[in-house]
Amino acid sequence: MNPGETVSGTFVDDQPKRSMMRVRETLAVTALVWWCGITGGWEVMADDAAKPKTPAAPAFQAVKTSDEAVARIRQLGGRVHQLSAKRKVLVVDLRFVVEGFSDDHLQYIPVLKDVVVVRLKRVAVTDAGLKHLVAVSTIEELDLSETAVSDAGLKIIARLPALKTLNLFGTSITDAGLIQLKPVKTLRRLFIDRTRTSVAGIADLKSSNAGLAVVPDRPETRRRIAALVEVARKLLAESKTAVAAAAKAHDQLTPKVGALKKNEDATKAASEAAKKQSDAANKAQAETKKAVDQAAAKLKAATEKYTATKKLADAAKAKAAAAGKKAAEAKQQHERAKKAKPAFDLAKRIQVASQLRLADARRRQVISPGAPFEPRQDKLPSPVPPGATVLFDGSDTTKFLSKTGEKINWPIEKGNLVSTKGGSNSNHVVSSVHFRDAVIHVEFLLPPKGSGNSGVYIHGNYELQIIRSHGKKEVTQKDMGAVYGFAKPLVNAARKPGQWQVYDILYRAPRRDDKQKIVKKGSITAWLNGQLVQQNTRFGEPRSVYHPYRHQTTPYLKAIFEKQKKTMTGPVFLQDHGHPTRFRNVWILPLDDQLQGYKPQ
Repeated sequence: MNPGETVSGTFVDDQPKRSMMRVRETLAVTALVWWCGITGGWEVMADDAAKPKTPAAPAFQAVKTSDEAVARIRQLGGRVHQLSAKRKVLVVDLRFVVEGFSDDHLQYIPVLKDVVVVRLKRVAVTDAGLKHLVAVSTIEELDLSETAVSDAGLKIIARLPALKTLNLFGTSITDAGLIQLKPVKTLRRLFIDRTRTSVAGIADLKSSNAGLAVVPDRPETRRRIAALVEVARKLLAESKTAVAAAAKAHDQLTPKVGALKKNEDATKAASEAAKKQSDAANKAQAETKKAVDQAAAKLKAATEKYTATKKLADAAKAKAAAAGKKAAEAKQQHERAKKAKPAFDLAKRIQVASQLRLADARRRQVISPGAPFEPRQDKLPSPVPPGATVLFDGSDTTKFLSKTGEKINWPIEKGNLVSTKGGSNSNHVVSSVHFRDAVIHVEFLLPPKGSGNSGVYIHGNYELQIIRSHGKKEVTQKDMGAVYGFAKPLVNAARKPGQWQVYDILYRAPRRDDKQKIVKKGSITAWLNGQLVQQNTRFGEPRSVYHPYRHQTTPYLKAIFEKQKKTMTGPVFLQDHGHPTRFRNVWILPLDDQLQGYKPQ
């Protein structure tokens, strides 16, 4: 606490100053009110601006309309405007008219309608001119200050029925004129400063009109000034008393300030010391907690390590026991195997011999004249018989080559070999396994869109057609099950696209002499989807101009064709015809000993 300051924060030294300021303000207000009362109000505190020099006024001319009257008034230097936006009545202001204005010019005002204010300050009007205003019954405010109006003129003015405000400042009006205003009960304000009226005349007028305010009202002004002076005296006395009390309080509080300051310093020092102790205690507590947490973490890690080690030891022990048990079992199995090996070898030889006999019997069955060829096609994919050579098993494509003798570019999708379009629909794949007489098994799936045109070319010369044919009533040599160019199918056994279908084809190659001429025609018996579609169909030289050795051929295929005419052996082709037909489970069961692999030269 600073010297001289109280508990509330107010300086004792300021109390006398503030009291004196209040006294000065009161006296200033008193003087201002007195001045306003003497001079007659704010409106007359300052002189109006000097009127500018203007040209001579034109002579009066009679008018008939309001517009003409307004134009004449403006020509004289006057103004006509609305009082306000809410109250659309007129104000006629002639305070700045040109020289030569006369009583006659006042005749323009009665032509106007709803005139409530007329200002004629310092205008050269006389009592005679006021008679023109009597016709304007709506006038509420009339300014005749500093004009030549006399007591006689007030008798004329008293005839205005709506008059509320009258300014007679600077005129020669006397008490006799005020008597003329007694009948005007609507009058509420009267300005009479710098006139010849007396206090008695004003009092007499006010006695007849209780609502009238006269400016200046000298008796009322004196009464107000006296009241204000009395208030000022009381305030001055109160100020002196307050100053004395403040001085006494200052003297009493000053010695206590030092003691309070010492107490404050001591309290501050004690607080700082306590804070240091608290900080030290908090730091020690944090370090202790950190040490405890570290110890707990180490204990937890050690416990987890012990548990893990124990688990590993138990697992190792269990594994060792299991290994010992398995070793014992393996030893027993080994002993049993040693005893059973002669019998196992004998059984294996018997199984191989049985398979060979079964394959040989199958060959004899299909080779023997008149033996039926009735493959099982009810369950797909069909099992591969013993002795058959698998060309495609769902993953390995090495037994097929391109028509140039290279690796094929047909993709495998979900275990299916998908025909891929090449130039001129000739991207066929060719088996690297060649045969003469054989049973050929091919499973295929037509795409959901398009014809699915493809085929199985046997030896590259004779095509078993693959194409969308389901539902056709009449089939031709170009439909499913046909030997293209030789024989139409016996029945329409085609299924809908989206269903797997199967060909089983018994093929016997034509026989040729040393001059490569056919001396015995070949034959095809074929089953499609469980139905016989070709029965011992005979054929000679190939007829199609599109078979691989003629259409878009290659040196590799030409070499195969030349060999084929000599040996009567050849490959099987899966045809590309621009449609993504799928193939699976493709195999060959040879019916003679002419099965051989072929590599490009």
